[in-house]
Amino acid sequence: MTKLATFVKPVVLCGGSGTRLWPLSTPERPKQFLNLVGDTSMLSETLARVGASRRADLGFKTPSVVGNLAQADLLREAAGDAHFLLEPVA
Repeated sequence: MTKLATFVKPVVLCGGSGTRLWPLSTPERPKQFLNLVGDTSMLSETLARVGASRRADLGFKTPSVVGNLAQADLLREAAGDAHFLLEPVA
């Protein structure tokens, strides 16, 4: 009998228009890019949790990040090795 490997592909949904936490959050820098609860952004903290678990024995793969095309530079800065799906409109 062949043992089948299980792989987990983390997907991080990183949307936001920057209006809910105004004036801290803006369309240019929505809440997921702000350091609200620590020294790093909420997006960075989420990716760190996935990265800490991304071990071969657990089957975690490189995460995918879904976000806004207008924030592509911020996303790449925070999640350089992730795969990206960038939406042109909300």
